[in-house]
Amino acid sequence: MEQRILVLDDDADILDIISYILVEKGYVVATLGSGREIFQTIREFHPDLVLMDVMLGDMDGRVICSALKDKNETSVLPVILI
Repeated sequence: MEQRILVLDDDADILDIISYILVEKGYVVATLGSGREIFQTIREFHPDLVLMDVMLGDMDGRVICSALKDKNETSVLPVILI
């Protein structure tokens, strides 16, 4: 089964670079440029890992990470803040 990674960053160039590298390594990748849709995207995409920018334009990545850890359905989802 392919590993699925959700990448969240407000810089489109960073999203493109990270996505390209991960896809080349065989991962299935979804990207988001905003934190607003992260919970919906997680429900639909079912990532195995979230790579997230700490300083997003619309939200603080640490706050999003904390919210993910507070919810039962996402509390065990690995998150790496970049």
